[in-house]
Amino acid sequence: MAVELPQELRRCQPYADDPPVLAYCVAEHAMGAWRTPVDVICEHAGAYDDLCRQNWVVEAAEKDSTLSLEVLLPACGTDQDCLFEVLDTRISLDPLAAAARCQPTVPRYEQDCLGHSLAWWAATTWDPESIQKILPFGERFPDTVGFHVGTLVGCRGVGSCPPEGELNVWCERRVYQVKRDQQTCQQRGGPKLALQRPGDPSPP
Repeated sequence: MAVELPQELRRCQPYADDPPVLAYCVAEHAMGAWRTPVDVICEHAGAYDDLCRQNWVVEAAEKDSTLSLEVLLPACGTDQDCLFEVLDTRISLDPLAAAARCQPTVPRYEQDCLGHSLAWWAATTWDPESIQKILPFGERFPDTVGFHVGTLVGCRGVGSCPPEGELNVWCERRVYQVKRDQQTCQQRGGPKLALQRPGDPSPP
């Protein structure tokens, strides 16, 4: 039976009789076909199905901000790279909810996912009580949690370090680093720190 590709993949049609080449072509061009359902686009991706889905999902997440994680994550299937990239595109909407998704969704990248989520949290929250909400993550990753609490405390003056334990050590270490060099507050590639509370007058 002849392979009929969606309009967005017509450039791959010449390879219809060569399945391995067709599969790679489909996966490579899935980014430009995100308006068509992923199962339709990746039907002929063969061994490149994971790559096809990742390309489709990441492009869809970036181009259409109305697409929720409930829509995007299932499109990844079980591919951890795809799932991690999709979570990253929605972290800024609710960093604490994103942090809670890390372990069940991307166990392979749990600590990296948590770090990305808490970077957004430390850069944007003005609620010192939210520190208590992230402390449970510190049982497994005290260095990551302590670092970002220290950023919140040292760079933005919100809340205080936990009083004891490994979290205190990592948090105070980060606060000390910040006191020595404020330029370390802004991490390369990280979210911009909110240094002015909503409603406060702008500086002259």
